[in-house]
Amino acid sequence: MANFSLEQLLRFTPYEAALISFNEQHGTQLNPRYVELTEVIGSEGPQVSLRLKASSIAPNSEENRFTNQALITIQRLDIGALFAGAVRIPYSGRIVSYDVGRILTQRSGIVFDPSDFMDQVLTPESNILKASPKSLRWYGQLTVLQQP
Repeated sequence: MANFSLEQLLRFTPYEAALISFNEQHGTQLNPRYVELTEVIGSEGPQVSLRLKASSIAPNSEENRFTNQALITIQRLDIGALFAGAVRIPYSGRIVSYDVGRILTQRSGIVFDPSDFMDQVLTPESNILKASPKSLRWYGQLTVLQQP
């Protein structure tokens, strides 16, 4: 990517980062203010497809107004690879996936969205956090260990 590093993209919301990355890879100019996400077609692997449509507030003249939809495919990151397979966070007994994402955001500055992970409760015995098939940024899984 010419203009944005991975570190910079991880500080944007997942939707904004997906459009920025797609624009840089394909030379397009999709703007999150004027393009609406209507559907995420999920998968377990690195690719996910997004159905987009032009927003009603798109700043183009009536005769040139874009009103169609588009389907784009983006590459996602392996959450386990990013954190070397495991992360230690403070919790006792149980923690929900939303709170894991919140703690990881506070520690790393990476923007985690509530939709990034499966809605699950983690315990020391059942400590595998799974990325949602409809996550715009992640695929795979991450082991969440209790911080001593």
